[in-house]
Amino acid sequence: MKAAHRGLAARVCQMDACSLGFASQFDVVLCPYSLITYITAPERLSRMFGEVSRVLRPGGRFVLDAFIPRPGITDDAFRPDYRRDYGEHILARSKRVAVSAPHIHRIERRYEILSKAGVVLEQIDTAEEIRPFRPEELMDLLTRHHFAAEQTCWDYRYAQPPAQAQFVTMVSA
Repeated sequence: MKAAHRGLAARVCQMDACSLGFASQFDVVLCPYSLITYITAPERLSRMFGEVSRVLRPGGRFVLDAFIPRPGITDDAFRPDYRRDYGEHILARSKRVAVSAPHIHRIERRYEILSKAGVVLEQIDTAEEIRPFRPEELMDLLTRHHFAAEQTCWDYRYAQPPAQAQFVTMVSA
C-alpha cells in the first residue's frame, strides 16, 4: 500500500528464510522484527546465514535486528502487555514466558476482545518458541558466518547501548 502510494512496484514473497527462492542478488538483506529468534535449531540458523550470503551481492549489506533478552522474564501467570481501543471494544494482550529447553523460550500470548465493561467477548491464545540472543551472541554468529559488522545501533537510534535497551540492530557486509 505504501509502495503503491509512492509509485513503487513492490513485490511481496513469502518463503522459508532458510531456503530462499531467489535466483537474483540484492544490495540489502533485511532480517527484521527479531526474525532470527524464531530460528531455534542451529542447523537451520546456518542455512539461513548461507542463504543470506548466496542472495547478497558482493559489497551488499545484511541488516539483522533482534530483541535483547531480559533476565527473569519467565512466569507461570499471564502478565498484561497492553490494552487499547478496538472499535467499540477493547483489545487486551497478555503473555507468559517459560524456558522450554536450554536457550529456548516458549512464549504464550493471550488476546482478548473485551466489552467496555470488561466482559471477555472473544479469546485467542497463541504459542511459539524462540531462541533469544544476547548482542555478543549475534556478533559471534555474524563473525562465524563470515559477515563483518560495520555498525551497531540500539533501540533504532543510539550508537551506544542505553540502560535497558530493548533492541539491537547490526549492519554487516
